[in-house]
Amino acid sequence: GEVSLLVIDDIGYQWYKRNHFRIDPLSQRANVTR
Repeated sequence: GEVSLLVIDDIGYQWYKRNHFRIDPLSQRANVTR
């Protein structure tokens, strides 16, 4: 899980910290980054 966060850009990471309980939008973003 932590590795995925590193892949996500700064904005995505900040959003994740605020809504780590919701990883729906984050998943899409991470998928594109991969």
